[in-house]
Amino acid sequence: MLRAPQPTPRTDEKKPEIKKERKTRGLLSTSEAAHYLGISIPTIRKYRNKGRIPFITVGDKLIKYDPADLDAFTHRRNGNPKDAA
Repeated sequence: MLRAPQPTPRTDEKKPEIKKERKTRGLLSTSEAAHYLGISIPTIRKYRNKGRIPFITVGDKLIKYDPADLDAFTHRRNGNPKDAA
């Protein structure tokens, strides 16, 4: 059976963007988390390395932060430990 030839895409046409649902949806990157907390990227890295902020490792290198964990960190840092459940 012969197939009809596929039309060649025009170079001036944009391909539609396909948004893939990611496993990390809702999680924040290091820079997003730093902005969320109002601290610098080196500071959030220091807190992460000292174990002060919980984080999630996706794959071998990608680090993400749950906003709920960041809110709990903020409550602990501001002296409201019972709100940090």
